[in-house]
Amino acid sequence: EGRALLEAGTRIADEDGLVLTGLRGRINLSASPAIEPRAGLALAREGLETSRRIGNRRAESTLFGNYAFSALALGAWDELLSAVRGLPASVAESPVLLGNVMQVLAVRGEPVGTLVR
Repeated sequence: EGRALLEAGTRIADEDGLVLTGLRGRINLSASPAIEPRAGLALAREGLETSRRIGNRRAESTLFGNYAFSALALGAWDELLSAVRGLPASVAESPVLLGNVMQVLAVRGEPVGTLVR
């Protein structure tokens, strides 16, 4: 029920041109445990596009943490690490993102210090 309301609210925000509200909906949905990881990854990607387009680094950082969580669950580790290495430090230093990426690096036996420059 909660997921359906979030999806409806996000759709209405998009239809009415409420960019920040639609972005917030994608943040909430992409972090929801009620959503399948592939759907969470897609929603996070959509939100990342919007946050970058409007220059909202705070939303970008949050969404990238959500993206990382889904990518970790799906085993999309190469994609995740590649994307993280291209991020600005202000986004890459998100605690949620770092926690997820550190897990990938640890499992691979890679040094964690190579992540953020």
